[in-house]
Amino acid sequence: MVTASDGKTLPGVAVRATGPVDREAETDPSGLVTFGNMSAGTYRLRFDHKEYVPFEKEVTLAAARVTPRYNVSLTAAPPPPPAPKPEPAEPAAPPVPNGNYSPSTVSIPDFIESNYIGSAPVKNSSIGCTAATTTTLVQTKDPVKEHSHADADEIINVVAGEGTIRVAGRESALSAATVVVVPRGTPHTLTRRGSRPLIFVSTLAGPPCQAGK
Repeated sequence: MVTASDGKTLPGVAVRATGPVDREAETDPSGLVTFGNMSAGTYRLRFDHKEYVPFEKEVTLAAARVTPRYNVSLTAAPPPPPAPKPEPAEPAAPPVPNGNYSPSTVSIPDFIESNYIGSAPVKNSSIGCTAATTTTLVQTKDPVKEHSHADADEIINVVAGEGTIRVAGRESALSAATVVVVPRGTPHTLTRRGSRPLIFVSTLAGPPCQAGK
């Protein structure tokens, strides 16, 4: 006889006896299973039901005409663990804005030689354009007024000349091979020093390049 811990009889429990002879059957609607023609000896009984914890019991059957009866109580199985949450999908890469973007290689000295500022107060020349950067060669004699870029970081690479840059109220000297990184939204201004123009490469990183602007 197989019952639950609350005394309710359990049909459909798979019972397997292994020993001198092997038997296997399921409990009937009243929770009973009967094995006949059993030889004397020790048997291992196993009870399985999908809603209950499996249980094993060892019994010894003597050589007697009266068949012994055993009562077994099964414990309800714990609820299954919750299904794991699905991994969040990786965000799709933003579409590349439309534009005529192509690789470019520029020799700065050669470019300056053929595009020198001359007598002009300032000269801006586009030397690179991609979906996320705008690269400009700037030659200036006049100060660059204080400004900021709300949607772009600016990398300034000084090519020639001398000057100063003030970023967020802090002033630093500029000379050839100086690199300045200005985070977006940060006010900054540049001033030339000496008789030669201040020449630098400015790369705005963030929004797509708009050629000619």
